Amino acid sequence: MRSRSSVAVEYCTRIEIHPRHPYVGDLVHAAFSGTHQDAINKGFAEHRARAKATGVDERELEWRVPYLPIGPADIGRSYDAVITVNSQSGKGGIAYLLQSECGLTLPRRLQIDFARRVQQHTDATGLEATAEQLFKLFEQTYLTTLRTPPQSTSSTWRPAAQPPNRRRR
Repeated sequence: MRSRSSVAVEYCTRIEIHPRHPYVGDLVHAAFSGTHQDAINKGFAEHRARAKATGVDERELEWRVPYLPIGPADIGRSYDAVITVNSQSGKGGIAYLLQSECGLTLPRRLQIDFARRVQQHTDATGLEATAEQLFKLFEQTYLTTLRTPPQSTSSTWRPAAQPPNRRRR
């Protein structure tokens, strides 16, 4: 999301602002590296937990998120583009976007498996993946098989029996 001030500066000077320029660049808060994404994800979680524990609004709390020396909101930016998923991204960034944008929290092993699939997808397309695209890929990868029975030549296909230790609810 471009700030109004950066648009005005570019317009008045007719000089393009570099995407990584401090404070005003489009990518100033973007993290592409898996380790940075994971640290930012954990930093956001710690920030929210600290705000809740102290009863202080998140915007008023001291900012201590790794790799982000200043909070995006403090300079009129949003958190939307902080974590950007591409072929270099790890499970932390993917998990953060799915949780924050889609409300989907993945267990660790599923994060690892899905991250591999996302990397294959972004390698093949050469593009970044949005939260919406990640969710569609998740559905295609894991959920479509739940909706459609496997193709079989047998006409007696039935869903697998419940495991003996689990009760149906």
